[in-house]
Amino acid sequence: MLRPQFTKTLANTLSKESVNVHGEVGQGQSRLVEDLSRLMRQSGWMVLSIDLNSWKEDYHGMVGELSKQVRAEFITVTKSTKGFGTLIATLDKHAGQTPVLLVLENFDALLNNALHFDSNYAQFIDHLNSLRNQENHRLLVMTGDHYLEYRVYADKIRDLSLLHLTPFELEALSYNDILVELQRHVTQLNDDELALLTRTIYTHPRAFEFLEHCIAQLAQGNRQELPLVHRLKIWDKRFNHYQKRSIRKHFDQLLNWFAIMGREAANWSFQSKLLRISVFGLVTTVLVFFDKVKPFLQSLKGWFK
Repeated sequence: MLRPQFTKTLANTLSKESVNVHGEVGQGQSRLVEDLSRLMRQSGWMVLSIDLNSWKEDYHGMVGELSKQVRAEFITVTKSTKGFGTLIATLDKHAGQTPVLLVLENFDALLNNALHFDSNYAQFIDHLNSLRNQENHRLLVMTGDHYLEYRVYADKIRDLSLLHLTPFELEALSYNDILVELQRHVTQLNDDELALLTRTIYTHPRAFEFLEHCIAQLAQGNRQELPLVHRLKIWDKRFNHYQKRSIRKHFDQLLNWFAIMGREAANWSFQSKLLRISVFGLVTTVLVFFDKVKPFLQSLKGWFK
C-alpha cells in the first residue's frame, strides 16, 4: 500500500459518507484507487470503478463497462443495462445489503468541458446524487481540483453543489512513502544511491509518475554503466519528453475555453449582460482617459522639479 494511513482513513470515511479526493496530476490517484479497492473488498464491499477520461465522449460505453462489472458480480444479471439509472436499479435489486462503492476516476474529464462531451451525460449528475443518498451505496469522485471548482456544460450549465461530497486532498508523496515503495521494487542500489533516488523523486512535481518511470528504467537495466546521478538526468529528460503536450492539445484546450465562455455568456440574463457591458465600458473609458492625460501629468511632474 503506497499511502497506508491516508488509504485506511479514506476507507473508514467512505463507510459513512461519499468523498471527493482531489490532488494534482501525477501524485498517484490510480494507485490510490487500486489500494483502496483491495482494502474495501477485504471488508466485504463491492467496488465498481471506471476512468471517465476514456469515456467522456461515450456515455453508453461508460454504462456498458460498469454493466459488465456488475454482471461479473452477479451471475443472475445477464443483460447489459442501457442507462445509468437502470444500472442503479439493478444494484438495488441484486446487491441486497452488500455495500457498494462506485469510483469515478478523472471525473473532471466531464467537467469544464464544452468541446468533447457526450450530451447523454446531462442527467448523470442527478443519478449520482440519487446513488450517493442510498444507505448502502457510496461514491468516490477523483478530481484535480475540489469538485465545486467545476461546472457541467450539458443541456444547461449545472453546478455540482448538490452532490455534497466530503473533500480529501491528496497531497504529494512523503519522503518515507517513496522510500518504502522503492525498497519493495529496487534491490540493485546501495544505501547512498537509494537515498539519492528517493530525494530526486521527492522533489519532482509529478512524484508518483516519475517514481514508476525510475522503477521501470532500473528494471530494464537502462544505462546501468553510468553513475546513478547521470542516469537520473537522462531519465528525467525522457520523462519530460513523454509528458510533453502537443500543439494540437494546447489548441484544443484553447478552443474549449472559448466554447465555455460562449456558453457562460449565453447563460447570462439580460440584466447581467447589461451590467457586464457597462463595467467593461467604464473600465475602457478610464483606461483611455488615463492614456490621454498621461503626457499632461508627466509634463506637470517635470514642471515641479
